[in-house]
Amino acid sequence: MTLGQLPERGRDLIRAALRKKLGARHLSPEARAAVAAGDADLVRSASEELEGAVRALGDGVSPEQLERIIGLADLLELLGQPVPFDAQTAFHHVRQRAGPERSPVLGPVAHRLGFA
Repeated sequence: MTLGQLPERGRDLIRAALRKKLGARHLSPEARAAVAAGDADLVRSASEELEGAVRALGDGVSPEQLERIIGLADLLELLGQPVPFDAQTAFHHVRQRAGPERSPVLGPVAHRLGFA
């Protein structure tokens, strides 16, 4: 069964659970605390965290970094938001610096962030 086959209430409950899980897993503790306290907006926090995670991609790329970037992009999608242009721009610069030998490693992130 797919999400689209569920009644609207069921879809909403699953989306809410996924947002909660992705936020808990991929937002920094500081961002989670700020959102929980009402001091920050979840969409803005997720966008800023995604851009920061992309910028943090250095010479070595860990599976955890890639998972976090994809998770934050998924969270934004569940919130009805596109991948922020600033995160895409940052990734473009990372990919240019990376060179062709790292292209396969960055491929899943490139696809998830909207690059062909």
